[in-house]
Amino acid sequence: MSASVVLPLSDRLPWLETARASLDQAVSQDRLPHAVLLQASAGLGGEWLASWLAARIFCPTVCGQCLSCRRVAAREHPDLQWLTPEGSSEIRIEQVRALIEQFSLTRHGTGRKVAILTPADRLNRHAANALLKTLEEPSGDSLLVLVTAKPARLPATIASRCLRLAVAPPPVSEIVEWLDQKQSSAAPIDWESVLNILGPAPLLALEVDHERIISLRNAAADVLRAAKSGTLDPPVIAERWGKDDFPWHITALEREVQALLKQSTLQAEAPASRYWSELLEELAEARRWEETPINKSLVIQRLLWRLSAARSSLGRV
Repeated sequence: MSASVVLPLSDRLPWLETARASLDQAVSQDRLPHAVLLQASAGLGGEWLASWLAARIFCPTVCGQCLSCRRVAAREHPDLQWLTPEGSSEIRIEQVRALIEQFSLTRHGTGRKVAILTPADRLNRHAANALLKTLEEPSGDSLLVLVTAKPARLPATIASRCLRLAVAPPPVSEIVEWLDQKQSSAAPIDWESVLNILGPAPLLALEVDHERIISLRNAAADVLRAAKSGTLDPPVIAERWGKDDFPWHITALEREVQALLKQSTLQAEAPASRYWSELLEELAEARRWEETPINKSLVIQRLLWRLSAARSSLGRV
């Protein structure tokens, strides 16, 4: 549902400027530690910032044009490694062992040997233990950059040995202004509706099919109306929703339910508020199946049957 959008490393992303300036100063003053943990929600630019830091190690100005910058941007720099989930959606111990072996070799150029692990919370237990040994006894010219949107999933023993930089989401108005400057389409885009589904994720917003995202929001509203009228057909909807964009369907439905919960709370409609709260819990439970091989259509169907089970509690939609 997306087309890859690559932002130049010489760009400036306003919400990352504080973190970027802090890292730049640490490199300039030679006080960057051996491990950095970048905490940023998905689509906020954590990986971009990690790439920028790697480029800063090899190019003092991160010009974006020199051989080092181009190699970092293309993920082809000989002194830079990327560790991402493989196979079972985990970062495995074999990958960490290969990283450690590479760190033991002589670097190709000046600077340091760098490894970016993303998302770092996908380290399995054995990989995390192997990485911990490297953090406890780092080589003199190595740098580990861990990127995650879920720092609580990292072992405390790993997180505590890193310089932690947390990136706070900017206001929606700031994201919309930035997206307006970046969009390639001549036609205006309803960024606020897109961000309503994606959350504060400007880089992701640039990549997705905007019309598709907005259509998901409309589909969620249609499902709620059908549930109220008694015309909802869970098996048919579930078959369609379970095939594509499962997480976005869940998110779109969450946004609609959150709005209805707010409305019922303001109007002191206790039964409806209780119903919407329970449905939000079920949506959160459904989201936990996102990264598993379970049949997503069955997950959706269970949700929709639950949605249609208490029409008297649905309130106004």
